Amino acid sequence: MKRLILFVLILLTVGAQAKLGETLEEIEARYGKPISIPPANEKVPLEHRLYKANAYQIMVVYVDKKSAMEQMVIPQDSTNQISVAQAKAFAGAVTGVKEWTFLKDNYHWRGGEYTLGLTTNQRIATVLGKTYLTAQAAAKKQMSKDAKAIEDAFGGSPK
Repeated sequence: MKRLILFVLILLTVGAQAKLGETLEEIEARYGKPISIPPANEKVPLEHRLYKANAYQIMVVYVDKKSAMEQMVIPQDSTNQISVAQAKAFAGAVTGVKEWTFLKDNYHWRGGEYTLGLTTNQRIATVLGKTYLTAQAAAKKQMSKDAKAIEDAFGGSPK
């Protein structure tokens, strides 16, 4: 219970949580400038930025310049974990949804049009909506097409 109270206090000190659908400027007003802007890659094929919020790192993925996914990450050098209550509080703050329905697989919940996931080691909580899923699928498909075009241009795949 003490951890949950501390977590809620941390959320309050960061300011109001960013809401999915906010612009880059609105996100930066909440979290400050990003600590890292990694390039799109196979794992995260969309524009994304990392922010520091007290003891957590927050990754925000953008689609059409608006936040579409937020992820709260406990740094590797920490032994802390994110409880289910903390994950739901984070998801509620990010989406405005208060009720989360447990799905049949472990560590996944549905709240309205959003999905909340918590890794089994309880170090990463992810909140996303349909906009993210649609954009991610399209980006991965485009990456695959680009790889095929490069392969064709150079005479097939390397042996």
